[in-house]
Amino acid sequence: MYGDLKNEGLDCGQEVGNWLEKVLHEDDQLGLLHYKDGLHSERWSHRGYRWFFGIAPIKDKIAFPYLAPYLCVSSASIEDVKSRLPDDKEISARNFRANIVIDGCAPFDEDWWMELKIGEVVFECYESCDR
Repeated sequence: MYGDLKNEGLDCGQEVGNWLEKVLHEDDQLGLLHYKDGLHSERWSHRGYRWFFGIAPIKDKIAFPYLAPYLCVSSASIEDVKSRLPDDKEISARNFRANIVIDGCAPFDEDWWMELKIGEVVFECYESCDR
């Protein structure tokens, strides 16, 4: 999946694969793998040339996401990028596959955060995303 790195996953079955193919209008065979704690993963978060932290703690190993299971972007960053595009081009946070959208900060502030706290949950930021 990522070079020579190995990850174990639980196959969710052919019925799920067939459903994904139908819903996504795919001719290729699809499947869904589930990762749960205790399965083997050789993936780790690596230090970027422009980021604060080193390798993620072992307890924070990742399995299938490229970089991390969460990606945040600010509304201000999206608006800044929109302002640089031709009027006929529309973008949203979905273009960047962000699953957390933040309001109330300056454009691109999120690129330099060391952590993000939502309620009592603290997300450690290991590396900024090139998207």
